[in-house]
Amino acid sequence: MVIIKKSQIHGKGSFATKQIKKGTILECDVLEIPENELIRDYIFPLIGNRTCLHIGFGSFLNSSDTPNIKHLRIDYNLHMSYFEALVDIENGEELTLGYLQNNK
Repeated sequence: MVIIKKSQIHGKGSFATKQIKKGTILECDVLEIPENELIRDYIFPLIGNRTCLHIGFGSFLNSSDTPNIKHLRIDYNLHMSYFEALVDIENGEELTLGYLQNNK
């Protein structure tokens, strides 16, 4: 449903390989990061003192003032992160988050 390729926003991005309907839930694996690891620039900040690294398309989500997906939650027991499509996303369209909007 998602592929990684060159982005016009920044570096690489996550793109839909088929239409994703508004309200669709997308799953992404996560890896919890201990405090002393050197990959802190790539982590997803969380409430409290936990941090994680998205594995797969979640590592390649670029920011937009008009995001088409939002982060819902992380399930630490399943090591999964969940995103929801805010609008219908067309085949070939880049998936984007509102970095600052997601933290509100």
